[in-house]
Amino acid sequence: MKHEISAGAIIYFEDGEKRTYLLLKSKKGHWDFTKGHVEGKETRIEAARREIMEEAGFMKKDLEFIDGFHKEITYTFSSRAIAGEDISKVVTYYLASVRNQEVFLSDEHDEYGWYPYKDALHALKFKNARALLIAAEEFLNKNTSA
Repeated sequence: MKHEISAGAIIYFEDGEKRTYLLLKSKKGHWDFTKGHVEGKETRIEAARREIMEEAGFMKKDLEFIDGFHKEITYTFSSRAIAGEDISKVVTYYLASVRNQEVFLSDEHDEYGWYPYKDALHALKFKNARALLIAAEEFLNKNTSA
């Protein structure tokens, strides 16, 4: 079995009391967060930052990673590109806020959207992605309601 390590981010924007989450629609038709392979000697957070830039166009100055939040998910899938070989993937997700909602979408995705929490939760197809969003929302609510 092949093993892959990736990193990504749950990106959100707050305008007063309104919080929205960025979801990207893949060419396969499902909504998800930014993520991609860790390359070379990158740390996972460096890979997450690069993926944010590549997939959504946010530069380092446009985003802030939120201290204290990172979640790891693991899943296995079968690769069509490698003749059905099973791949075990570990993805570390961070939480990042952005200063604006201007997205420059890569060619890896068909669409993007900024969704309030409940709408984002409904749009996410995979159970582990929904669990990540729930954890992010709970973290933000707990740490911003002091």
